[in-house]
Amino acid sequence: MKWISAYYSICIFLCAIFSGRGEALAQEQAFQAGDSLYSAGRFFEAAIAYEREFFLSQEAVVRAEASLRKSRALKQQGEYFRAVMDLQRSLPYAPGDSLRREMLYEMAVCSYLSGVYSQAYSLLQQYEVQYPNANHSEAFSLLKGMVLVKMRNWDQLNDYLLGISRSQHPSDGRDSLLKAMQTLLLKEHRPVERDPEKARLLSTFLPGTGHFFAGNPGAGILNGFSQLASLGVAVLLGYNQMYISGVIVGLGMFQSFYFGGIRQAGELTEERNILTMQAYQETLLAMLLELYQSAPNEP
Repeated sequence: MKWISAYYSICIFLCAIFSGRGEALAQEQAFQAGDSLYSAGRFFEAAIAYEREFFLSQEAVVRAEASLRKSRALKQQGEYFRAVMDLQRSLPYAPGDSLRREMLYEMAVCSYLSGVYSQAYSLLQQYEVQYPNANHSEAFSLLKGMVLVKMRNWDQLNDYLLGISRSQHPSDGRDSLLKAMQTLLLKEHRPVERDPEKARLLSTFLPGTGHFFAGNPGAGILNGFSQLASLGVAVLLGYNQMYISGVIVGLGMFQSFYFGGIRQAGELTEERNILTMQAYQETLLAMLLELYQSAPNEP
């Protein structure tokens, strides 16, 4: 049993050395309960255990590490915004550049996952400004590219790709992929967003044309036919001297189809813009992921 204990002691010692933070064994023992729960997939309980260590400890390094580990447990639960908030409280007091860099990167990842892309970009810029001489990992570069795609910052994304082409070793597959992305970023290949107000205006003067403008001719034909049919009902009822019914039923239906068609034309245009942009972004993201297939998870 002695040699087994010695073996585990050596492993723990080596892990502490190569973690890059020089954590003491006592600190690792403080997180044993949370780490065990995390390994078992009990992320909610693990987050509580890490929070307990945060409040019990008086050491800045332990409190910062507790926030970092809790953020990972929260991330597994999909609580990305809470993870950012937890890290933010400890970031100003995080001792050591290595731990601070890791916290900044984790905050940027969680901000991206929560959909706050401007905050993720701000954190990545803060990372680069504070550590200009650091060797940024491929995971960091990939995250930056994905944030630029989500922010639709096409010109800066193109500059980012130029930087990759200069810094990476030449490779036929990689170079062709970079050129394909740069071609896709040209103005003539970017998705053109159509104006919803124009679609509404078209449908105001000529029912159904706004739907055609939105790229949905079937809905335009159906809406135009519905308005003609409702007018036909009004005329038919009036011809049979059912004037009140003609006004209430026929013209009432026409009014509903007319104004509903105007509103629908704008909504369809907005939906088309969203879907077109999403497809464009997904294509760029897929190409970025292919570019960084071997990217590590941590900076």
